[in-house]
Amino acid sequence: DLTEDLMMENAAIGLMQQIESFPEVKSAAIFCGGGNNGADGYALARLLQEKYKVIVVEVIPASSVKCVEQKIRCQRLEIQIINIEGQQLNQIVGNLENLAVVDCIFGSGFHGILPDEILKLVEQINQLNCVKIACDISSGLQFNADVTVTMGGQKIQLYTERGKDVSGKIVVAPLGLCRQKFESTCYTNKFLLNYDDAKLPVRKNSSCHKGNFGHAVIAGGEKIGAAGLSATASLHFGAGYSSVITEQIINFGNQENDLTF
Repeated sequence: DLTEDLMMENAAIGLMQQIESFPEVKSAAIFCGGGNNGADGYALARLLQEKYKVIVVEVIPASSVKCVEQKIRCQRLEIQIINIEGQQLNQIVGNLENLAVVDCIFGSGFHGILPDEILKLVEQINQLNCVKIACDISSGLQFNADVTVTMGGQKIQLYTERGKDVSGKIVVAPLGLCRQKFESTCYTNKFLLNYDDAKLPVRKNSSCHKGNFGHAVIAGGEKIGAAGLSATASLHFGAGYSSVITEQIINFGNQENDLTF
């Protein structure tokens, strides 16, 4: 069986590889929570210590067993750990040049809204001019990441409207088993649309007319714009006919090729 330690090592390696992809980065500030997301952050600090100036900012005291273990390992290696309580962000990171900030406060298991003090801290971090990387998922979907390194497989939250705004580039870090096996353990009826998912009509026969390819009917309300867009899109998608049901007579297209419904 894969141990939690091994999976955390792989998670930390995935985070480290993304930091290494920014050659300008010379220092890292890792903001850690008290659970296993924070544990990933402590493991990352240990891996970065040789090449970068590293500090760990303890946002929430370590509480999970693995987080406590990883914190102790950092303390034994004399990695600087700063408790955020009573500290100002600019005092913590002010002397760090070419900085990368890593959000390891909360992971995908977090529910609800961020506590006020942590939300304020995250908003201040968002204002920093630096590389920003999220571990697994942006904390509370409030941390504005340039890159999100999500562990093992995709998370649905990354593709919500808010998730898409704050996740930046999404990279899946392997945890020690192939991604297909990992994702197959979690049933979902949701999937990302790819180009190959579009099943456009193939018109093989020359002897045909538009009636062979269906009739799309769109019901429009008082504001007709969305219905017009849908009707035009259905024609581009391959419908033979496209009609809008409305109380108005409207025109779409240009003067040379109006579509009147």
